Amino acid sequence: MSVRRVMSNGIARALVALLSLGVFVVAAQPTATAQDEGPSDEAIAQARDAFREGNHDYVEGRYGEAIRHFEDAHAIAPNPRLIEYIGRCHANLGNYPAAIASYEAFAETSPEAAGEVADTLDGLRTDARTRAGFEAGQEIAEALARARGDQPPPRDIRRQELGTLMQDVSVIIRSEPIGADVYLDAIELGVIGTTPLETPLFVGRHLIEVRHPWYETATRIVNVAPPRRGESIPVYAFLLERRQVPVEVTVDPVTARVSWVGDDGTPRPLGTGAWSGTLPAGQGAFVVQHAGDSRTFDVTLEPESDDADGGEVTAPLTFDLAMVDTIDAPAIRLGTLVVVVDEEDTEIVVDGRVVGTSPGEVVVDLTAGVHSVEVRRDGYASWEREIDVSPDGETRIFPAPLERDRGRGRRGR
Repeated sequence: MSVRRVMSNGIARALVALLSLGVFVVAAQPTATAQDEGPSDEAIAQARDAFREGNHDYVEGRYGEAIRHFEDAHAIAPNPRLIEYIGRCHANLGNYPAAIASYEAFAETSPEAAGEVADTLDGLRTDARTRAGFEAGQEIAEALARARGDQPPPRDIRRQELGTLMQDVSVIIRSEPIGADVYLDAIELGVIGTTPLETPLFVGRHLIEVRHPWYETATRIVNVAPPRRGESIPVYAFLLERRQVPVEVTVDPVTARVSWVGDDGTPRPLGTGAWSGTLPAGQGAFVVQHAGDSRTFDVTLEPESDDADGGEVTAPLTFDLAMVDTIDAPAIRLGTLVVVVDEEDTEIVVDGRVVGTSPGEVVVDLTAGVHSVEVRRDGYASWEREIDVSPDGETRIFPAPLERDRGRGRRGR
């Protein structure tokens, strides 16, 4: 077996290994603090765009550009999978030292990642050694060819051997129900579209996650491969399971009957007086019937979870349903209070609560009626009044300038 043949087989094996990866690893992120609130929505949008550009460049074979985009995305929203993608690009460029460094960095993120790329790293290191020998032999072959006046043998043998492994593949992602958000690989980079969705994916394994606010999240690792002759476009379908929400219902009077009507329009009798159990998340209505009369209560059943991704529901939702309102609450009338102060560094306090500082106008909406207003400043005597705020209008006041309180000095708070 010639040196060139050994080298080409090694490269093919290495790329097949690279393109067969796909176990998603989430980056371990520190808990956000007041000083470290994580990337802004604008930054995340930039990272998502960079990831998409990198994906597009990868499937088009522009690996240098793909590396730049993946590195930009990783700088904003770090994710180990992006490090692995960068390693793929370096390997496709034949830059074995950079590819090995990227895969070693990916392997250090978790034991699962290390196990995933162990064989790939072994193959890359073997191919790196083989490439070194091949390059040495190639230099000799080129020198001999030039000495004979012949054309030197081509160096770039990778593309012609990989063939269709380099292309992207259009896939369709569907869900029941439709309208679910689709996430791909780097989850924190955001939604790539909603179902039904047709999108190109480069060859290899990918994590697809489908989320709907009223359904359980579904995930699947898929192995994307070019369709064979006569095969149709790959379709990945997700049947989402409706989340169930614990509910407690009481009815007044206790002899009234209550039913639940979900978004499919099918009534479900719940009994008389009171009921507890689970109902499907989403929009619906309770219908209370008594003595020939009925009353409808439109509600949205939102699952209450321990975390944003949907953990265990912490407590049942409670509903007290009455055929007749027992208390006719008077309408609340509102007014606006405007306090105009020209002095610097004064606090405007309404009903014991600081609502603003001067200079300028401080505007606060209040219920109509009498409210206590105080203008205060350290080292000065406060200005205090009871102000009657007019309903459905604006009450504007101009407190007198504060006088220095020489007897008490600075005020204690």
